[in-house]
Amino acid sequence: MIIQLDKDISSAQLEGLKTEVSARDYQVREVHTQYGNYLVGLGKKAFDIRKIGHLPGVCDIHRVSDAYKLVSRKWKAEATHIRIDDTLSIGAGDLEIMAGPCSIEGEAQIEETVAHLVANGVRVMRGGVYKPRSSPYSFRGLGIEGLKTWYAECRKQGIRIITEVMHTEQIEDMLDYVDIFQVGARNSQNFNLLDALGEVDKTVMIKRGMSGTIEELLQSAEYVFAKGNERILLCERGIRTYEKAYRNTLDLNAIP
Repeated sequence: MIIQLDKDISSAQLEGLKTEVSARDYQVREVHTQYGNYLVGLGKKAFDIRKIGHLPGVCDIHRVSDAYKLVSRKWKAEATHIRIDDTLSIGAGDLEIMAGPCSIEGEAQIEETVAHLVANGVRVMRGGVYKPRSSPYSFRGLGIEGLKTWYAECRKQGIRIITEVMHTEQIEDMLDYVDIFQVGARNSQNFNLLDALGEVDKTVMIKRGMSGTIEELLQSAEYVFAKGNERILLCERGIRTYEKAYRNTLDLNAIP
């Protein structure tokens, strides 16, 4: 059950709501995000939700039986516009391309790539400064110093940055230099990382795991939302199947 709260709900009204929901053998969690305030009710006992919906402080109420509540389409049918900054939103109807190299390797590469993106109207540059590699001997990125160099060039040209964060300790160092945090396929079920990104006021893009189901991807997004960050993008990057001709197989059924 999702309860959308009025913006001007009083403390007394909020406590009254929580008491009413708890009295029906439901666990109650408060969620506060950039876009709204919610109560999530977790329980199995059936009751008429209209008895809660008419109480003071309730904007709307929805019954959601999915394991993932906050990211479910069952209560929020309209498309979400994810604000990256004051002049860029994703989901508003325009196609936004994010382009760039797999790894950030040096100033010359950065300058050349940024110039190409500007010439072609691309506003977001992707790249890795912390790279997960199958082999421990492969190049794993330039780290935070490389990110600072990349950021400086992008800011001169009005380009935003999306890059992967590997673990919680990196978030604080990267925060001032990243517009979108990317959670890679290998980390899509790193729940400590997802929790930490839920407490950051930055857009988070979650890639589907290599063998992840749709529900597992949505559950990963639920971790971020439940901690207070509603600015979430989902990436269908392909999954591992029996097919050997391609690195990944795009799951077309996953695209709404």
